[in-house]
Amino acid sequence: MVKNLKTLLKGKDHYYLIGVYSVQDTIEYQFLEVALEVDELKIIERQHFSNADEEFKNYLKKDYPVLLHFDGDNVISRSTENKQGYRNSIVFKMNPDDFNFYEYHQDNQIYASLTRKKVIDDVMALLNKNDKFVVHTALGPFVLSQLFSLVNQSHIYTNFYALEFTSEHLVSFTKTEEKNQKVSISEDLFNQNEIALIATFLEYKQGNSNVHFDDDFLNANKEQQKYRKQFKQMSAFTIAFILLALFIGHNLLGHYVESLAQKESLYSISQQTILEVNNLREERELKEKILESSGVIDPNFLTQYFVEIGNIIPESITINSMDIAPALKKIKPNEKVTIDTKIISVIGESENDDDFNKLVKNLRAISWVKKIDITSYTEDKSGNSFVLEIKK
Repeated sequence: MVKNLKTLLKGKDHYYLIGVYSVQDTIEYQFLEVALEVDELKIIERQHFSNADEEFKNYLKKDYPVLLHFDGDNVISRSTENKQGYRNSIVFKMNPDDFNFYEYHQDNQIYASLTRKKVIDDVMALLNKNDKFVVHTALGPFVLSQLFSLVNQSHIYTNFYALEFTSEHLVSFTKTEEKNQKVSISEDLFNQNEIALIATFLEYKQGNSNVHFDDDFLNANKEQQKYRKQFKQMSAFTIAFILLALFIGHNLLGHYVESLAQKESLYSISQQTILEVNNLREERELKEKILESSGVIDPNFLTQYFVEIGNIIPESITINSMDIAPALKKIKPNEKVTIDTKIISVIGESENDDDFNKLVKNLRAISWVKKIDITSYTEDKSGNSFVLEIKK
């Protein structure tokens, strides 16, 4: 979509971006569904709602994380000098603890947008009631500072404000009633209803050291969304590995059954044939007992490993496969199949060395892990690939 954004964003996921805009006694909602695929941002859905009715809720069917932007009559935006007690000067005689402050710090100046905590709490309660969780929030026009270096113009218009800026600094902001203004990023145009949502999304993905916003009130929502994502991943891994275990078990049993049938067909030829058949039967039964006792074909046993490993994986690490009790060599007809029930092989990708080291450290802290071997670790521009062998 936007070429300038491709180098700034990484990952593959979907998000709901919702603008909550108050005009007098009414609240309107600007809705964007976006998809981040590889390094490309795509707008999947655009909608505008005059209230949070059933039609609005019908667009929130998927388990995507939610990002909110607030502006309008319920949000106060002002600039002040960065000095002790500056928040009290903004709210006058009201209690600053009743407000959420979103601040953009520039030199000795603070540009602050604030709203009563109840305004945000009410919208979050509405979304939580529909099983949707908020992972990021921004207030007012100053989130647009995220776009200063991306646009080839000196003014940006939202529904409520006009901002003048350079590539690095905010020059001024004023209230405006201008309508139908567009913002150009690379070859794409965004209307003034959407541009603050795009900036909020970029702030969530990139961060902004000049923005100060205490969002601890989002921690419960973030944990719920993180748990939901991990649960879905672990469910997928569990199903995949159960199917793999069943497939391996089926191949093993098929191999032994075939061998047994061949030997039994020669039963009448010699006593030696009978002995060979009995040996194969005993060997098959022994290996079936080994499989059962090792837990390789027990879904509950597998789930213990998936859950314990999955719970300590850093967010930036992607696990591509996890092989429990891998075969020691390629399975061939008429040859014994050997597996190592004491090894778990993990293949994945890490965005950075620190998170990879953290993963290894967390794995070593698991009670049943005896040793971890890093059998492969390669670095390239798109990320770091690794292969771990976990010995139980």
